[in-house]
Amino acid sequence: MKAISKIHLSDLVADSIINFILENNLKPGDCIPTEKEISTLLGIGKTSVREGIAALKAAGLLESRQGGRVYVMEINIESLLRPKSSLPLFQFIEMSGREELDLIVTRGTIEVAAMKEAAKHLTGETTKSLRSSCTQMAQNLSDVNLFIQYDKAFHKEIMLASGNFILPILFELLSDLYTKQFWEFSRRSQAMNRALDFHSKVCAALERGATNEAVEWLERHLADMEARLRGEHMQ
Repeated sequence: MKAISKIHLSDLVADSIINFILENNLKPGDCIPTEKEISTLLGIGKTSVREGIAALKAAGLLESRQGGRVYVMEINIESLLRPKSSLPLFQFIEMSGREELDLIVTRGTIEVAAMKEAAKHLTGETTKSLRSSCTQMAQNLSDVNLFIQYDKAFHKEIMLASGNFILPILFELLSDLYTKQFWEFSRRSQAMNRALDFHSKVCAALERGATNEAVEWLERHLADMEARLRGEHMQ
C-alpha cells in the first residue's frame, strides 16, 4: 500500500482561489476577495488563507498592490518560465554525477539547436558580441566568477540570435545549474583554457561564415565536458 500524502489546507485554498477566478471569469487586473472574506467563505483560519495566496503569488498568478488588495496577474510564457529568484543560489546546489551528465545532454539539445537557427540569420553585431565575450574570457582566466559571467554571456547571445523567444528564457532558467557545473568543472586541469579554446573556434568559424563548422565546434565543446565528467564519475 502506498502512503497517503498529507494535504495542506493552504493547497486547498490555492485550488479554491483558482476555481473562484475561473468561475467568476476574473481577468488580469481584477482583485480577488480579501483574506477575511476568503477565510469566512471557506470556514478556515487566515493563516492557511495567507499561505495559499502566497503560493499563488510565488507562481505569478497573484500580486499584492498598494492598498492591501490582491490582484490577478497575466500568465504568459515569460512569467511562467522566468526564474523565481535572481539571487546567486548556485553555491547551495547539490548535483549527482548523473544529474551533471543530464545537464550537459540538455544543454547540447538546446544550445546546438539555437546555434543552427542563429547561423541562418547571423549578423555582424552578433559575431562582434561573441568575440567580445571571448576576449573577456581570455582576460579573466584567473577569475572564475568573471570567466563564467562572460562564458554565459557568449551562450546567451547565441540563444538570442536564434530568434526563438523561448530559448533565452530556458537558458536563464538553467543559469544557476550552468554556473554550479562550470564552477566545479573549472577546478579540473586546463578546464578553463580548453573552454576558451572551443569558444574561440566557434567564434572564428562564425566570423568566416563557416556556420556548420561553428556548430561542430560547439558540439565538440559539450562532448569534451561530457567525456571528462563521465571519466571522472566512472573512476
